[in-house]
Amino acid sequence: ERVNEADPGRLAGLLGPLLQDPVRWVRAEAAARLAGAPSRRLPESQQKGWASALAEYEDGQRYMSDLPSGPYNLGNLYAAQGRVADAEKQYRRALAIDDQLFLARANLGMLLAVNGRGEEAERLLREAYAQQPGHAGIAFNLGLLLAERNDRAGAEEMLRAALRADPRLAPAAFNLAVLVGERNPAQAVPLARKALDLRPDDVRYAWTLGYYQARAGDLDG
Repeated sequence: ERVNEADPGRLAGLLGPLLQDPVRWVRAEAAARLAGAPSRRLPESQQKGWASALAEYEDGQRYMSDLPSGPYNLGNLYAAQGRVADAEKQYRRALAIDDQLFLARANLGMLLAVNGRGEEAERLLREAYAQQPGHAGIAFNLGLLLAERNDRAGAEEMLRAALRADPRLAPAAFNLAVLVGERNPAQAVPLARKALDLRPDDVRYAWTLGYYQARAGDLDG
């Protein structure tokens, strides 16, 4: 089952029992997926098992350190744990082995973006997008970063590209609605409606649609 990464409690409930799986690979992968916020939702009885399985995961990735996948996976693990310097080191090591590993470049860019290194993050995300121009996730994260850096035209371009690449990417529709809604509330309405149709239980999306409907003069809506 694909679980929303933003729901650490549910992730912990589903993957916690796998920490005792007889197959080492299963234990290790479960531990890695639980790193960060989900691991803090595990009951005390599973914490020791998580630490042990996580050590197995790290050992396995270090064993593959001559391949880009090893340091790349460690970079993802350390980023989830908030170990910024360690994550950066591993992502850069992966790129030193394989400069075409666009996901390592993109994840490094996102890591730097949330740690106040916006200029370098933008360069990395632009490079990753140039490598993989049809990747919705890279376009989306680049769009968010450009909006933070007050490049509104660039942000709109990237968010629209993300939505073209993945028409079901509700956050792209939502953020694009907020971006264009400042200058034209009527243009924001169909975007906000699309976001809400994709995620009908998200109250932010419902409120945003109502807000732009009101600003566009559709008070009944």
